[in-house]
Amino acid sequence: MIKPAENNIPASGIRGVVSVLHLFWWAALAIAVARLFMPQLQQERGPDAFLLVSATVAVIGSASIVLPFQNVLWAALVTGTLAGVLLALVSMLPSGPVNFKPAAGKFVFGLVPWTTILLWIVTILSSRGTAKAILKPWRQSSVYGFWVMGLAASLVLVMNVGLEFYCSRIRSYWTWENWRGLELVGISPSQFATSAVLTLVVLFVITPMLINKKPGPEQTENGSAGVWIALNSFLAMAALKNDAWLPAIAVGTGIIAVFVALAIGRFRNSVGL
Repeated sequence: MIKPAENNIPASGIRGVVSVLHLFWWAALAIAVARLFMPQLQQERGPDAFLLVSATVAVIGSASIVLPFQNVLWAALVTGTLAGVLLALVSMLPSGPVNFKPAAGKFVFGLVPWTTILLWIVTILSSRGTAKAILKPWRQSSVYGFWVMGLAASLVLVMNVGLEFYCSRIRSYWTWENWRGLELVGISPSQFATSAVLTLVVLFVITPMLINKKPGPEQTENGSAGVWIALNSFLAMAALKNDAWLPAIAVGTGIIAVFVALAIGRFRNSVGL
């Protein structure tokens, strides 16, 4: 069990640092979007790496606004480690072996590319932060923690639809050996199940590290939700650019649902429900 530690930086200082990190993230996103419409840059891998690294530090920084940085960093390391180990064992799962291409980056300890580890850190932490923001009006419920885990897992699956199409079909970072067969919006049901199991295992392990044990009302941050919405918007845009309507519609529907859920939560807070 990770004991909560006090942030040594004042709250205003932490928010200032996080604001700078988010500026880098938005700059990286703008570059990635521009690359979609510039054929001469389609083979460049730099914008994707910049986007991934900036998104990682942005979600870690956002979570550190309301939680001790040590806990958030430890949760991110555990997430990356578990995701790497579980994906390395994916050949024993029904989804079949995944074949990582050289473009995905150098392998960490010979297991998986470093980009895959960061992808899972961004996906899980941003989805959990978004789920907490949505469920803020119900945080006093006795089953609040389970709702957060369930909703976070669902948000991970939504993002996974866009990521699978972008990374495997557009950028060719990896392929699945058992692609053929029944597919749902560009991702097979077995891959969907694999992602769901991996997500729930990771969330079960890291949740105790990300519980705010300080006395007083629980705080929430919206930076993670912003990263989740923006990144999924980029993935939906990329799918549309490549005439992949089903993945784009699936991801777009998830984005709209998150906006509606956040609006409902804010309305309930404003009227004191």
